[in-house]
Amino acid sequence: MRVMFNYFGKKFIELPQLNDKMLRWGEANAPEYSCFPLKAYMGFFKALIDMDVHDFFVYGATTIRSCRYMDLWEGGKKILADKGYDFNIHYWGGFGTMNIFKQFQGIMGKCSKAKIAVGILVYADALYAVDKLNDEANKLRPREVKAGSVDAWLKKWYEKMKKQKKLGKPVKIMNVGLKDLKNIEIDNDREIIKVAFVGDVFKVHEPFFHFDTIKKINKLGLEARQPITFSLFFFGQNPIFFRSDMVKKFKNYQKKAKKYMSSSPTSYLDISIGEVIEDLENGAKGIIHFQSFGCMPDIMFKPILDRIAKDYNVPIMHFMRDTHASDGAYQTRLEAFSDLVKRKSKK
Repeated sequence: MRVMFNYFGKKFIELPQLNDKMLRWGEANAPEYSCFPLKAYMGFFKALIDMDVHDFFVYGATTIRSCRYMDLWEGGKKILADKGYDFNIHYWGGFGTMNIFKQFQGIMGKCSKAKIAVGILVYADALYAVDKLNDEANKLRPREVKAGSVDAWLKKWYEKMKKQKKLGKPVKIMNVGLKDLKNIEIDNDREIIKVAFVGDVFKVHEPFFHFDTIKKINKLGLEARQPITFSLFFFGQNPIFFRSDMVKKFKNYQKKAKKYMSSSPTSYLDISIGEVIEDLENGAKGIIHFQSFGCMPDIMFKPILDRIAKDYNVPIMHFMRDTHASDGAYQTRLEAFSDLVKRKSKK
């Protein structure tokens, strides 16, 4: 989104990292029954307001796939307003085409629909490029000879990506970055075991939520891809001719999921299920399900994943993230799961 803001000439602040302090504040001020993401984001909102930020731009949704996203934004906003914190939320997505243009003009300034359309394409361009860089990093990190070299490469090209503002430029930067990746020494003979990492969209993209799972398991000799990438999320539902392969992939995941569910009750369960099945078909030897307290999609997801694990005869690890979860305890669980997967794989 930063690249899109650059295109419109708007300032996009450096976002603070989610942390325990934010979570504790959210836990103390959110309803007890509320889900973990609401508590975390309330603390995040407060931190932004303390930085004198009063306009938030979020990717909203009002479809069946939205779970309780509007509760997260509007519910959090109401609770913060009651405590004297004032801010505006500008939404994009799931509200109809005309409303999208209206929302954009509300924060980007009065501009033509043509310019807004190009701005969205700039966003899509950057989205694809960033996901591609991240995907390559996840493949090579467990095989790097020098620890930290892949992450240093990823950070370098992310920083270059942040400065872009023209259509087509992010993909050019991506291609140069992928060529630069060849300079990292890789041990292709190292035995690496694939596993599927899954969870609702909130959990699997924010490192603070999932304790940086992919990097953790990479150090243990396991490989996992980033599930529900934002480019799949975007292109799979917004057919853009130069990314038609994403639409096919999106529909293929839905088709695979039909064996385990007759409809998609909420969020992106069908896509996640399709991805898990594809991973197992491609040799994944286990499933790591990262869930959070009070999350409706995860509650529905758990029994389906158990059935899939049984059908494919692979071990599965469920980890519940709540305000009391420990990174150290999670690390111990991952190490035990890694040993189990390796022993089972040898047998």
